[in-house]
Parts: sequence; structure tokens; C-alpha cells
Amino acid sequence: MTYFVIGLCLGMIVMAIICDKAHKAEVEELRKQIEQDSKNYYDAVSQLEAEIMTQRNVVKALNEDNVRLRKKLKNKEQ
Repeated sequence: MTYFVIGLCLGMIVMAIICDKAHKAEVEELRKQIEQDSKNYYDAVSQLEAEIMTQRNVVKALNEDNVRLRKKLKNKEQ
């Protein structure tokens, strides 16, 4: 009976150590995944911001062209 109790306690200690190592490995893997996801998110947001700036510049240029053409049309009408 004594050997059974000692074996049971040692088994529980070994299982606790194994579970702790598995937990640490899982946490580290999740941390890496979160870091990669954050980087991907930042890259996607930066790309979208660049696209928005490009579109704003295009709209601004088109508006300037529109104003210039309206002025020319107005001058031709007079």
C-alpha cells in the first residue's frame, strides 16, 4: 500500500510537470500567433491607409481638373 501511495504521488507530480510544460508551450505558441496576427493586421491597415490616400489624391486631382475645365468653359461662353 505504501508503494502504491508513493507511486500515485510521483505519478501526479510527473503529470503536473508534463501539463505545466505543455501549457507553457501552448501559451508560447499562442503568443507567437497573436504577434503574427497583429503584424498581419498592421500591414493590412497600412495598405488600406495607403490605398485611401491614393484615392484621396486622385479625387483631389479630378476636382482640380473639374474646376479648371469649368473655368475654361465659363470663359468660352462669355
